[in-house]
Amino acid sequence: MRVSLACTLCLAALLHPGTGKAADLAQPVSIRADSIQLDQRTGVSTYTGHVRLVQAGMTIRAQHIRVVSAHGHVLSMRGYGNPLRMEDAQPGRLPIFGRALQMAYRGTDEELTLIGHVHFRQGANSLRGHELHYYTASQRVVAIGTPTHRVNAIIVPHTLRPSRHKAPKP
Repeated sequence: MRVSLACTLCLAALLHPGTGKAADLAQPVSIRADSIQLDQRTGVSTYTGHVRLVQAGMTIRAQHIRVVSAHGHVLSMRGYGNPLRMEDAQPGRLPIFGRALQMAYRGTDEELTLIGHVHFRQGANSLRGHELHYYTASQRVVAIGTPTHRVNAIIVPHTLRPSRHKAPKP
């Protein structure tokens, strides 16, 4: 089941500008793992065991990550973990945290997909479901449930604050 359009728009509004900038993608990538295999001819690199990938405020922790690149640009990335964790901490906004069993990234669309027991949150706002598509450039989120586990969203509007004044009695 897909999240309703209104819910998707609210979640997208939570993701303030700052993610997915082209300048961020040009930043150095730091990767730590138990083992690394690089094939410059094919552009495929594989990182296994306690993988920690960091680039411009984005951190991904996984058991296994496979990256396909060409001419210095990431074309795609797949990761697995139990769970896999991601964090996107950009200056001037609340960090975004995600957790899932699998992750896929398509560089052409700047789309990060989290699959399996997904929990995605920013501050008090959270989203749970089976699958989540996070479009970093457009700041859009689409969540999908399963027939037995629907999507669950908690959205705390930033404009609503507790009133200091009591409402007048009728």
